Amino acid sequence: MLLGVVLLAFTAFLGVRAAVGFGVLGEGGHIVASRCVEQGGGRAGPDVECEGTLVIGDEKTSGQLVKVRLSSAEEGDTIPVHRAPWGTYEALDDSLFAKAGQGVFLALLTAAAAGCFVRAWSFVRRTARDPVRPVG
Repeated sequence: MLLGVVLLAFTAFLGVRAAVGFGVLGEGGHIVASRCVEQGGGRAGPDVECEGTLVIGDEKTSGQLVKVRLSSAEEGDTIPVHRAPWGTYEALDDSLFAKAGQGVFLALLTAAAAGCFVRAWSFVRRTARDPVRPVG
């Protein structure tokens, strides 16, 4: 049961993060990258952390600097972003590969959480049907 709750919470977090990444949830805008720095290098290659001033619509905000991580970007690029409920900004990745990967990962997590809850429910029902008899 505890594993099901943990998986459900993790699935909800990743679901919100995916909704922000798809551009469905959160306040939208874009940044014009003023500084980009390569960070780390995993199997997929290095990530790029870009910083720029947030622009919502046609108006610049009050000089709020926003940092986002992307797979590739250069200084001067316009990067679409959405604000997550916890206050950070996420770059929108419009590639089919990224969207399919997020969707499959969320489906697997949801299935795992559902499986844990079904197993816990069957355990609870089985123990409720067979009450413990006092030894005596």
